Amino acid sequence: MLEKEKQERKQGDIILGMMFVIFILVCNLGNYILADQEKSQEENRSLAQKPELDKQSMIRGSFMDQYEDYLSDQFIGRDAFREFNIFVKMVGGSRMESDVFLGEGGQLLKNITKPDQKMLDANIEAINSLAQEVVGKNAEDKEGVENQAAQIQVVENQAAEEQENDDQEVENQETRRVFMLLVPDCTEIYQELLPEFATVESEKEWFDTIENRISDDIIWIDGLSIMSKYKKEKLYYRTDHHWTTLGAYHMFCECKNILGVSDKTDESGDQEEASEEQAVENAKKSENEKQYEVYPITTDFNGMLSGNSGFCPNEREEIDVYIPKEGAVSVIVNYVDQQKRKTSLYDRYMLEEKDKYSVFLGGNSSLIDIRTTSTSEKKILLIKDSFANCFIPFLTEYYSEIVVVDPRYYSGTIHDVMDTYPVDDILFLYSGATFLNDNNIKGFIMD
Repeated sequence: MLEKEKQERKQGDIILGMMFVIFILVCNLGNYILADQEKSQEENRSLAQKPELDKQSMIRGSFMDQYEDYLSDQFIGRDAFREFNIFVKMVGGSRMESDVFLGEGGQLLKNITKPDQKMLDANIEAINSLAQEVVGKNAEDKEGVENQAAQIQVVENQAAEEQENDDQEVENQETRRVFMLLVPDCTEIYQELLPEFATVESEKEWFDTIENRISDDIIWIDGLSIMSKYKKEKLYYRTDHHWTTLGAYHMFCECKNILGVSDKTDESGDQEEASEEQAVENAKKSENEKQYEVYPITTDFNGMLSGNSGFCPNEREEIDVYIPKEGAVSVIVNYVDQQKRKTSLYDRYMLEEKDKYSVFLGGNSSLIDIRTTSTSEKKILLIKDSFANCFIPFLTEYYSEIVVVDPRYYSGTIHDVMDTYPVDDILFLYSGATFLNDNNIKGFIMD
């Protein structure tokens, strides 16, 4: 009896071992037959490719590390194994994966980490340097225009219209400004949704530090207070780190007067600056009372936080666009480095991709020049990350030209841009997480 049990157990071990060997062989055969993938749509990142074996990589010892990354990214059934691994962790009580928290009610929250202090110092120094340069140029331009105006006044038979235009140019030079708007991340606004015992860095403390250290020549827009005011509304996607178009809309309404743009207040077309109390009241009106129609362009959005973490893979969200009820302007969007032009701020083909947020401007690009049919003569340079992409449509009514630069992808400097595209104002618009960890800003401004 015992001998029979031993024999059966041995046969079972042999069968199990053979199944394991067959499984390994099938996986290796599948990996050999199937072509390597360049990108993971779920995680929205590039996958490691097979490294080339050469003398230098062998000497440095980097070949094996690269090959290990390659095997980790390129094996058959990778997504299924990843989902199973996350499921097991969740059963075990884990509420964090790939730096993403699974918050209360299924809200995904990105971890806020401590920034590199030296890098942050360098970025602030660069921005202060730019502001000083722009404001200094304002003073020189103003003095030059005033001298020119004085000379024109002593010329006989000078037309009054020329003098009026000259005075207007002086006024325009005086209004050239530099703005800075940092949008807090969802985790900062909704900290109460974090899992129990989870701790993150305070963006408020870092924002306060930045506000205190930037030059007086820079106009600070308190994005944290604005977003906190509307936190009962859906300001951020549940599965993505970006703000919703509603969040961008509220931000625009609140800072519109700070930027120096406003709506027409009477039939004659005259504009007047609304009081702060009136601006707040206007922002609180219902969507039907505002000047935009809201259209859902997809209800099938599952964002990058879900893709990176594996949490909430079946969650689907809506992406909206805001279209003016009347007086919508036309645009020509020039993607400078790609050498292509479009007549829309939206790329509907991106709705077929995983990252449907890229419907705004088709995603991130190095340099975009947007010309509008707005009656305004204002021109603005927008230095930004992807948070600005759904904010830009609100600007088109108020600027004849919007120059958009993403320093993460642009290889030139700000002086290259400003020499080519003269602008009236400069706006830095970043998410808090990107600005606190971006190592491209200093090089873009100072080089």
